[in-house]
Amino acid sequence: MKRPDWIVRKVEALEDYRLRLFFENGDCRIFDMKPYLDEFPWRPLRNRALFALAHVVGDSVGWTEDIDMAPELLFEASSPEPCEAVL
Repeated sequence: MKRPDWIVRKVEALEDYRLRLFFENGDCRIFDMKPYLDEFPWRPLRNRALFALAHVVGDSVGWTEDIDMAPELLFEASSPEPCEAVL
């Protein structure tokens, strides 16, 4: 059975509350977190130091034990970006 395209393998927190995401299928994409920063549970990520702690948790991205994002959302709401393979 083929694994889903949206499995996150690497994440980099960028300026302006964006994430550079590297997916298992080889895609590199940019996710803009700004539209989510006024919603629960992501409000604390307005703190740039906390936002910078983005890391891979399982198949997705998380910041703390209570703050993460669904990998499907990260994939579907992000924009493709050319990148070198990192896997």
